[in-house]
Amino acid sequence: MKAHAPSPPRVSRRRRVPWWAIGAVLLGVGALVGAVVIFSTPKFVSDRAPRTRNDLKAIHAVAEAWRANHGNECPTVQRLKDEKELASSTPIVDARGNPFVIRCTDDATFVISSDARFPE
Repeated sequence: MKAHAPSPPRVSRRRRVPWWAIGAVLLGVGALVGAVVIFSTPKFVSDRAPRTRNDLKAIHAVAEAWRANHGNECPTVQRLKDEKELASSTPIVDARGNPFVIRCTDDATFVISSDARFPE
C-alpha cells in the first residue's frame, strides 16, 4: 500500500476582534481604576488625621513639661528631640511631611501642624 501524502494544513479563518471592542474594554478598565482611586483617596486622607492629632498631643505634653523646668522658655521640636525629651520614634513632621511648630505665649503652649493645632 502506498502512503498518502499529508494534506496541506487548513487555514483557520478566525474572526478578528473589532477595534471598537478593544477600545470599549480599555475604557471600562480605565473607568474602574479611576473610580477606585477617586473613592479610596478620601479614606487615606482621613486616616492621617488621627495620627497627626496623637503626635500633636504627645509633643504638647512634653513641651509643657519642658517649659515648666526651663523658665518658661519656648522649645523647638528638634531641641526636644536632641535633648531626648521626645522619644526617638516620635515624628517631627505631620502626615503631610510638614514640620511641627511649637508656639508659646506667657501662659500657653501650642503645637501647630499643617492639619491641626493643639490645644485648639
